[in-house]
Amino acid sequence: MKFKEIVQLAKDVKAYTEKHRKLPDKMDGLTKPEYAYILVRSVLNPNKEINKLSYPYGPNPHGDTILKVLTKNEYLAICKEVNKFINEHKRFPNYDQYQDVKVSMGLLTYCNTKIIDFYNKNGRLPATCKFDSS
Repeated sequence: MKFKEIVQLAKDVKAYTEKHRKLPDKMDGLTKPEYAYILVRSVLNPNKEINKLSYPYGPNPHGDTILKVLTKNEYLAICKEVNKFINEHKRFPNYDQYQDVKVSMGLLTYCNTKIIDFYNKNGRLPATCKFDSS
């Protein structure tokens, strides 16, 4: 998928999520896990074409209620951990443990959506990203 297409999709998903307070079930023909994978890879490799791969969510996806502002290094570390897990296990983790909280894949996907939207507008990754599951 071309980065230009990923950016437009992220913009649309961000608007939908902010209006409905949830991710859409399908995103331009992609399932939630397919979209989540593309975004993890796009945050780690902005402005690059990403191959669409289909990996399922973990068998028991969940996460804690969280309200934290993560630095660029922190959210990139989470994306790297999730990407490594996906490559090793051919599925998403149930959550990613970050410090004292479990970050759900849905929240990570929404935050990655915001990060890609910011990148499109500013030509760089944001210094911070607010992770808010409330």
